[in-house]
Amino acid sequence: MKTILYEILGALVLYGLVFAAIWILRYSVDPFLLGTGLVADESSVNNQLSNLIDTFQLYASIVLGVSLVCFFLWYLLGSVVIRATAPSSTWIIVWFLFVVVILAAAGVVTFYSQLKMDEITADYQQGYVAGFYFLFGFLLYYLASVFFSPLHARYRIWPARHVRR
Repeated sequence: MKTILYEILGALVLYGLVFAAIWILRYSVDPFLLGTGLVADESSVNNQLSNLIDTFQLYASIVLGVSLVCFFLWYLLGSVVIRATAPSSTWIIVWFLFVVVILAAAGVVTFYSQLKMDEITADYQQGYVAGFYFLFGFLLYYLASVFFSPLHARYRIWPARHVRR
């Protein structure tokens, strides 16, 4: 029971740190841009920048929330539903199904964020934002499942066998 609590708390701390970093972004980007002179006017450009950051925070939180839910479902399935004697392919298929869900959520969020950011940002900036959604949604799920998987799924994801010795 103690191990389960530590693993769930560890995953929550991992996701919490990323959520906090995204929300801290709101209060660090505006003063930085105003101080560099890139944004000289605090009215319309700053308002657009504020809307852009708010949109990014909202959609990044949605992708990371879907990733967190997928990790908890992975943990639940690994602890309760899937038997310890299940073939390795069963574990990998379930894990990859959750990856597909996360990437689909990132794709939907990218589509909707492109609609909102279209008039504010350039195409290459939208690519960076889309890359963030895909990369961090997947990366957090991957790290959480490597370091904090349930007992029977502990060594199923590469390189958990080497990391969790």
